[in-house]
Amino acid sequence: MSDPDEGLSPLAKSMRQAGPWLEVTSRLTGGAIFGVVAGWGLDKAMGWEQQHWGIIICSALGLFAGFWGFIRGVINMGKKK
Repeated sequence: MSDPDEGLSPLAKSMRQAGPWLEVTSRLTGGAIFGVVAGWGLDKAMGWEQQHWGIIICSALGLFAGFWGFIRGVINMGKKK
């Protein structure tokens, strides 16, 4: 079986190697961003503009979910090697 990186430029090889790391970091940032946006929407819907409880709770949950996805992704990357 031939090497899938055969014939690629050094830049293309490094971009291919960075792909899994970009995926797991996007899980982390995506969870945080989703939590803040969902919390903001919850604050608007519930009339909590002064207290911001929705942002506090949902951003904490989003960060937890993002870290969970990040850790799982890193562990799975270690298993594939």
